Parts: sequence; structure tokens; C-alpha cells
Amino acid sequence: MTVLRSSPYSPRRLGGAQLEQLTVARGPLLRHLQDSIVGAVAGGQARFDLLIGPPGSGKSHLLGVLEHRLRGSAQLADRALVIAPPEQRRPTSLVQLLALLLREFPDDPDAGPVAPALESLQRQTDGDQERRAVALIRARLAGRSMVVVLEHLDDLFNALGRAGQQRLRNILQTERSWSILAGARVLLPAFTKYEAPFHGTFNIQQLAPLSAEQCRDLLVVLATAHHQPSLAQTLAGPLGLARVKGLRLLLGGSPRAMALVFQQLVPQRVEHDGHDGHDGHDGHDQPDWLDPLDPLDPLDPFDTALAAALVQLSEQQAPYFRAQLDRLSPAQRNIMELLAEHWRPLSVGEIAERTFTSHGSTSGSIRHLRGDGWVVQLELGRERFYELADPLARLAWAGADKQRELNRLAAATREWFADDPGPPPTTYPRIGARVGYSTAHDAGAPPPALDPPMASVASPGALLEAAIERARTGSSETSELVRRIDLAWHRRALAGVGLPNAHTSAAFAGVAAPIRQVLVRAWCCAQLDNPDPTTQPQTEASRAAAAWVLEFMSQASVALPHSAPTPAGGGVGSGIRHLLAYLTLDLLTIGVGLDPVALQIQPTQTIRVTQVTCGAGDFGVTLRLGMYAWLAARRPLAPLARLAQRLRDNLGADPLGLEWLRCKSARHVVARLAAPERELIRLRLLQLRDTDGLAYFGFGAATE
Repeated sequence: MTVLRSSPYSPRRLGGAQLEQLTVARGPLLRHLQDSIVGAVAGGQARFDLLIGPPGSGKSHLLGVLEHRLRGSAQLADRALVIAPPEQRRPTSLVQLLALLLREFPDDPDAGPVAPALESLQRQTDGDQERRAVALIRARLAGRSMVVVLEHLDDLFNALGRAGQQRLRNILQTERSWSILAGARVLLPAFTKYEAPFHGTFNIQQLAPLSAEQCRDLLVVLATAHHQPSLAQTLAGPLGLARVKGLRLLLGGSPRAMALVFQQLVPQRVEHDGHDGHDGHDGHDQPDWLDPLDPLDPLDPFDTALAAALVQLSEQQAPYFRAQLDRLSPAQRNIMELLAEHWRPLSVGEIAERTFTSHGSTSGSIRHLRGDGWVVQLELGRERFYELADPLARLAWAGADKQRELNRLAAATREWFADDPGPPPTTYPRIGARVGYSTAHDAGAPPPALDPPMASVASPGALLEAAIERARTGSSETSELVRRIDLAWHRRALAGVGLPNAHTSAAFAGVAAPIRQVLVRAWCCAQLDNPDPTTQPQTEASRAAAAWVLEFMSQASVALPHSAPTPAGGGVGSGIRHLLAYLTLDLLTIGVGLDPVALQIQPTQTIRVTQVTCGAGDFGVTLRLGMYAWLAARRPLAPLARLAQRLRDNLGADPLGLEWLRCKSARHVVARLAAPERELIRLRLLQLRDTDGLAYFGFGAATE
């Protein structure tokens, strides 16, 4: 059986039919380009198309597909030659480019073999080689058009300079049937500046990253093509899509990143880029660098395989990026290594200080790196920060000191996109013993009407009070209640909600777990949410809440609450787990400011809440998700910084990033987070329809 190969770095090495099978999401663009080029050539005209995208965005793949289609086009059979030099060849002068094109021509019975003509051109030393090369190409075309498929047009134009670009432009104006289909990493001024020779010449197509669904489709196509039906089935389901969403957040939506991850996911390595057989790693071993506070679920081999795939991908990418950096100047290479090792954005001043260079020299190097697409700029008022443009570079430098950070970030993204992989429920969710709406649902009737959308009600507190009352009588939807508590917590409106007195045993007696845990935590947060952290609880209710918080924090020897198995009788939705994470972090920030001696209280025994899974079963993820929600709500940083300091003092660990929590505002902290973390905060603001928050952090339009 022939195994279809994949080639993440050199897709044009594959056959055209293989590339067609592996093509995902670019169908409309391919049809547009094919029809446009065929139409122009059939009309005796030239056309110039340029695909712009960072490394790994699929430029080479699309060029390979188009080359295959144009060569097989019946309309071009006698009208044009498709000339596609090898992608590894990078000419640095105009005559080298022309000779490279000439080399790709087939031997012609009338014009003779190509090799002698090339040798004659190489021996010519009178400075007229460019004109002679053009004449040789024109003679071999014999009145036909030529479609040139070129990689790395930006590198070629940089090598040619303005004078070389002008001479190439003159040739194309004379030879009116020469078309160019090319790819480039960045949009150079040579393509856009008004005074540039090629201004307005190319039809530019910016390649957008693949969506999560498109990334999943690509992985499914790869799994199917490599005869991995079990993996394809897992990826095609809800669990697969949820995990791919997390991968996309970490690695970006580039086809190359997905193809590289796929290579690490297959249990028995199939043939890839000339590598076949087994490499000694089955892709399912538990990584030895896992943080004991952040364990992976041992019952989910797919998650374990994904974690191992990231580790292997990190090891695989290091030599590739090292080779890429060797092409840069020493100053630029130092900056790239610093940004890769640091992961988070840095200012020019910080980069200059850590690389022992001047501010001016650093600014110049960063300007060149931005122009070449290596780094991107983030703006915060008048401040500027810089980070790597390629997410895979973070993996390349994820050595032993960064693997734990990578694991925590991967776990946070995995939990954020956690979906229930089971079948759709046959009844609407319900709380307590009251019967749901299974009859209406099974009959295809619409779900029961809920309250008006939140956007139409000014106070989230009024909605929450009504939802809590329905929950106590067993008549409220879980998702409805969770959504409203989440919104009230985000807006710091819990303190104004008439929550039942949770320190009485009958307060939530009719409410089933895990909603009971949510309500008790929300009640404690409402009682103790005080802008003055030095003020101790005074009322009976607030003192009872403080006693419960102290008991809650003392349940574990390291002052951290442990997770317990999900209660029997069904799973806990990701929305409840996330809200538990937010409320838990809030309680911890409150707890570190409480003084048991001054309060003269003992932990209460009237509130007994069984711990449930919050944050995918590990407390490190709970802290991360809670921190992202805290920042999104623009809450004060001081309580979070105190908690981070306590964790560092007690555990010798810094899961929250104490350095960044000392910034002057939540906006400054978010600007210093890694790109996947910023995206999680943006997604939360989108979920809550918080347009003010999106504008505050500079996230742009509120579109998902």
C-alpha cells in the first residue's frame, strides 16, 4: 500500500495530485487565481500575482497546486510554458534569475538542447548577458506565453535592489506575455511605494491563518491520507475540535504548524520527508518535565499524545530556527534569541539592556526585523513592545526551563476550549429533581423561553437574583445561572445581589452540586468584596464568609485547594469549571488579606462544600484561568500580586507571574503576556460582549 507523504517545509516536492488531496480551505482562492491566469494568457496578456504570508502559511503549497493545474490546463497546452525553478534556488542577480528560468526549459528540436546555450551564456563576459539571456528565452518560447512560478520574491527583490528591479520591469514591459506567480513573506515597499518600479503591478493576496475548523479539517485529511482512521475519528469529533482550538492558539493557524503536529501524533511514524520507521518515541509517553501541580489527565491518551507532540515539535524546530537565525546579522540574531527565550513582549529599552547594546542600535535592528517579518510590534499608548511573529519559534527555544511554562500554557488553552465529548443531551439541562423538557425537545419543539438578552437589561444583579431563586426551587437552567453569575462577577456586581445567607444550612439545600459550590463561593465573594483590603469583616454574614474562606484555604497542607473527582451522575460543563476557577482565585486573593487573630473566629462548620473539578483537574490551570478573567475584568492588581507573593514564599513557585503583576494597570500586564494569553483574554471579553474592555485593551472590533 502506498503511503501518501506530507512535506511541511517543501510541499512542492510532492506530486500535484498529492497536493490537491492535502489542500484545505484555499479552494476559492485557487480557482480565482487559476481562472485569472488562464484568462489572461488566453487573451495574450500578462498577469502578475503575489501571495503574501509568513513562513508556513501555505504559499509553497498553493504555488505547487497552481503549477500542477496550469501545466494540466487544456487551454494553455499550446499557448504557454509553465516555468517553476526549484524553491531552494535563490538567485541574487537578474542574470542569475534569467539563467535559472532558461535551465527549466525543455530541450527543443528546433532550438537545440538547453545546456550548450547556458554554457555559452556563462562564458560571455562582455556585460551583455542579460540581453542575451532574454533572447534565448524568447527564441525557445517561439511565440508562446510564459508563466513563471517563483518562491521568495521578497528576497529576490532585496537582492536586485532598485536598479535591478527597474531592469526586470523593463524586460517585462517589452516581453508582454511573461506572467509571474510568486510568493513572499512580507509586503516590501518595492511592491507598494508609488515611486517603486513595481508599484501597482502585482495583484496581492494576503493569506489569512486557517480557522480552528480548517486546522481540524487539515489534520483529519492528513490522518485519512496516512491511514490513521482512529486518529481521524477523534479529530473529527467535539473533543478533537476543542483540542485543535487550543493548538491553534499556541502555534498559530499555519498549515505547517498543523502538519508538524500531525507528524508527532501518529502512533507509528509514517513516511515524512524521507524519514520512515520508528524514532524510538511512540508519541504517548508522559513527558518527564510535567509539573506535579499541573498533571495531565492519565485517562485521556489523546491529551497526553498532544503534550508529547509539543515536546517533540520543540526538539524538532530548534535546528531549523537556528539555521534561519544564521542568516541574520549578529545584532539581529541576539534580539531574536532574546525574544524567543523570553516568550513575552519586550520594549526597546529592555531589549537593549539585556543584549548590552545601545538604544539606537537596537531600534535599527528591530526596524529591519520588522521589515523582514521576523517580529511584530504591539502598541500601548506611546509605548511599543516587540515579540516574535512566528509562534513556532517559542517552541524552538522551549528548553528545560521553559517546558513547564509551555505545559501550563497548553493546559490553560486546553481547558479554555474544553467541550463535552459525549453525545448531545436528550433533555434540556436542569437542576434538582424537577423534570426537564424532554418531550418538547424530542418532538423538535423550540426550547422554553428564557428572560430577555442581558444586553437589554441594565442590571445583571436583578437577573441573577431571579435565576438564584429559580435554582433554589430546581427550575433553572444551569447554563443560564452560570452565565449570569459570571457576568455579575465580571462587573463586580455580586455585592449588590440579594444572595441567600449561605452560612445557614438550609440556604441552598434544594440546589444540586456543582451549582451549590458556585453559589456558596459567589456568596462569599459578595460578602467580602471590599475595595479596602485592610478592612476586616464586620457583619455576622461577612464574618461567617471569612471563616469559610479560611477553612477553604487550610484544606491543603500547601494552602491550596485540591480538586476531587467529578461528582457522580454526570459531567461538569466547562462553563461551570471556568466560573469555579474565577471565584476560587477571588477567594484566595481575599483569604491572603484576612487576619484570623484579629477576626477572633474559628472556621465555620455550617457550610460544607465538596470540592469539584475546577480547571481540568489541576490547580495551576485554575490560577491561570482565574488570572485571565481577573485581568479582563480590570480589577485592581494589588490583591493578585499579594497572592502571587504568598505562592512564591510558600511554594517557591510563581504560577501567576509576580513580575508582571507589579505593572501599573491591567492593560500593561496584558500587553506583556504571551500572544496566546492575550487571545484568551480577548475571547473572554467577546463572550461577555464587553466592548468597553475590548477597547480598553486595544483588541479592536468585537468580532469572533
